[in-house]
Amino acid sequence: MAVYVISDIHGCTREFRKMLELISFSDYDEMYIIGDAVDRGPDPVGTLQMIMNDPRMHFIYGNHDAMFFRFIPDLIHEIRFPGSLQMNDELFHWVHRNGGLTTLDRFLELGLPACYDIYEFMSRKETYREVMVGGKRFMLCHAGMKEHCYRGVQIAEVPDSELLWSRIELDDNPYIDRYLVVGHMPTFVYGDEYEGKIIQRSASRTIHIDCGCVFGRTLGALRLDDLQEFYVSSEEI
Repeated sequence: MAVYVISDIHGCTREFRKMLELISFSDYDEMYIIGDAVDRGPDPVGTLQMIMNDPRMHFIYGNHDAMFFRFIPDLIHEIRFPGSLQMNDELFHWVHRNGGLTTLDRFLELGLPACYDIYEFMSRKETYREVMVGGKRFMLCHAGMKEHCYRGVQIAEVPDSELLWSRIELDDNPYIDRYLVVGHMPTFVYGDEYEGKIIQRSASRTIHIDCGCVFGRTLGALRLDDLQEFYVSSEEI
């Protein structure tokens, strides 16, 4: 049995399938997806359905997933009553500034039973998970926490907005006894030397795994058992 973590698939279903093949993902393995299954990429709803229909996969919210969930009731209402969806500032912000258009379009193509299945699945708003693998403790969440704000604070007391939206520095980890594994910020924003790569900071035990697949870099996965990295090249241009 092996335990993997991956983030920010953003609808890149082809690369996700290739990753599962690369790691020989088996019935005895587990995978944690730490946010942003949807938006930006070509098949966000397909990616989400892959995750929700596989009991080996555990889903943790990202900021894009939260934005999508906010509008699911409105989108279902649009399917039932075409023409009812009205563009407002909040919807515009998600659809046009945060890549939600593909998610909206694909969701509106579904039948109502599939829509309700997704809504039920997304209602389980898990924003972090602590796991023990190979004698090591890991805190898994989408965006992380700024160390100077949350050192010594129990994660249950950290606002969801921080866990979903925070932009942490390379070595931000408020926990001295566990690894912090995050996505959210594509690793190339931390420097050209991290282009398309997972960043493992040994001193702080902070690990950044969003390798920018939807931006044309790579989809990265980390095996928690031994911290081995796996990569699939992006098909996005």
